[in-house]
Amino acid sequence: MFKYLISAFAFLSVPVFGAKAFAAEAAGISAPVHNAVAGGSELLSKSLFFGLSALGGGLAIGLGVIGAGIGMGNAVRGALESMGRNPGMEKKLIVWMITGMAIMESLALYALLITFILFYANPFKGIFLK
Repeated sequence: MFKYLISAFAFLSVPVFGAKAFAAEAAGISAPVHNAVAGGSELLSKSLFFGLSALGGGLAIGLGVIGAGIGMGNAVRGALESMGRNPGMEKKLIVWMITGMAIMESLALYALLITFILFYANPFKGIFLK
């Protein structure tokens, strides 16, 4: 997975650095490509910061929803098994099952909130992007 992350980062950063090198050659300056890359270190750090924020947000929502989905599946399975054994308790079981599922869904919404914070209101932006 790390290999794919690195190749995706390289794929996204090549047009930026390639454009700088192309502009330097078009202007008649035969500057080596590493000067264009060294001049873009601020852009590289910003790209890395926002890329890792996106990766963290994706992991937060992905793992949060997987956990909530597994919990909801187990709750429904348990309620249906209980209703099969004792059909007279159906109304009480449905109330408690839906209450538990609402609590589990709130955990998924917290993961979504963390993802939105990482994408749009990142508290570490001021620290890392000086």
